[in-house]
Amino acid sequence: MLETIQAIGGISGIIALISILYVVFTKLGRMELKLCTLWKVYGEGVLERAVRDGFAHHSAIVITDKGEDLLGDKIKQKIRDIIETKGHKKVAFIKTKKYDVDLKYFVIDEMMGDIKGRAYEEDTDMDLLVSAAMLYTEKITKKGKC
Repeated sequence: MLETIQAIGGISGIIALISILYVVFTKLGRMELKLCTLWKVYGEGVLERAVRDGFAHHSAIVITDKGEDLLGDKIKQKIRDIIETKGHKKVAFIKTKKYDVDLKYFVIDEMMGDIKGRAYEEDTDMDLLVSAAMLYTEKITKKGKC
């Protein structure tokens, strides 16, 4: 009788382990893909809006002087500091296109409070400041200043 109970317990444990692995590797992976897709849609949307409102050029979507003025010196300096700090921590990390995208999102995440404050000060839309911060981050990283 004890052997039967042990066998049933062992089989239940294996089934539970397989179930947990299935959930971790399928469901959570899909959720991460959805989050990345949402970020991409939002990021592209604010960049298109920046082009329409004159804060960026359309050909390569590059920040204009108007966009840099909207950011202000304090935010631009903080973005440069974040990029420099991130660059020092990731010395062995190979810079790829995914690295540049992740860096933009990292900067936006770190700067969200400052961006909200600047939007309130300037009485402007926060999406425009987000797009300007993304474009300024791209400009700094392409110049090789980080």
